[in-house]
Amino acid sequence: MIKSIAIFAMLCFSITTNNCYADDELFGVHVKQIGVKASPDLSFIAPDGIAHIGLNKTIDTSRFDLDVKYNGFESKIESGIKYTYTDFPYPNVSFYDSVAFEKIYLQKKYLERIKGGAIGVSSPKFYNLSLSTLAKFEDYFTASFEESIYLDKGTLNTAIISLALDSVTETNNTKQGIKSSLNYKKGLTYFGGDYDFAKLELNNTLYLPISSGQDLAIKFSLGYPLTSKNIPLPETYSIGGYNIIRGIGQDELRGKGIILFNTDYNISLVGKMEKEWFWFSWKELAGVLFFDVGKVGDENIFVSHEKYRTSTGCGLVLKLSARDYPFQIGAILAQALETERKPILYLNFSTPW
Repeated sequence: MIKSIAIFAMLCFSITTNNCYADDELFGVHVKQIGVKASPDLSFIAPDGIAHIGLNKTIDTSRFDLDVKYNGFESKIESGIKYTYTDFPYPNVSFYDSVAFEKIYLQKKYLERIKGGAIGVSSPKFYNLSLSTLAKFEDYFTASFEESIYLDKGTLNTAIISLALDSVTETNNTKQGIKSSLNYKKGLTYFGGDYDFAKLELNNTLYLPISSGQDLAIKFSLGYPLTSKNIPLPETYSIGGYNIIRGIGQDELRGKGIILFNTDYNISLVGKMEKEWFWFSWKELAGVLFFDVGKVGDENIFVSHEKYRTSTGCGLVLKLSARDYPFQIGAILAQALETERKPILYLNFSTPW
């Protein structure tokens, strides 16, 4: 155990120093960038909150879900109610209202609100494959905080066809298998829709076991616009932040298409311990080494000259349990591989959604 921690610490120190130049969850907390400087050479991402209240009731073959979430990381409030028929072919109906009151587009602050409903049908899994269709009917607007004007608003009706594959298994804190999805999205002008667009989305994650307690997650994501015009802001892509290109700022760059590749080397440093402290029990101490690369662009993203953004870094995650409620505490240090970029430290306290 001590040897694994020591090796991980050496790798983590090497990465950050060599590249400095260049079912119902009740509560969770993630992180939000608020411009704090821990030192002249280190950006500090201070913790902010996510509160989630979820209630559900199952009656015979019907399930009702009510959710209210406050997401401090994205400055977003979401509420919704969902009905699901649990027998084949699994149709579900949902109504929701989402308000992002500090959304960042092109370095400016905007208010974004999306409200509407959706109806979908999913097939049962067949050899780890499943097919689903979804129709969404939404009204949305985006307004500027600085200029007090509407930038974009309209009725957004979308049809989505998804094919998903999930063969991931986990044994002794080690994952292996493939998780993949292919989505086709089409804007509909029926029922008052204002946007006629089409795009493809591909998300793939390959988990390769290295040894007991160690695996390599290789991820590739692609968002490609099949039409270049009439794409609303909610259907564009951004990079930067805690989950995508971790070495640059939240939503720093935005475009109609995206190419993203990253690798995470996950290491279980200390496994489950039987000892409990008061109401807390230790689940796992894990480390991660990562490398991110990606860019955003338009329909010419494959041949365009937009610069690929890269970042690397490491992190630690401590997984605990308070009685029957799991949660985790983590820290990630990320460095963008650009000469004028400073490292960013993220703190994370959350429960799995």
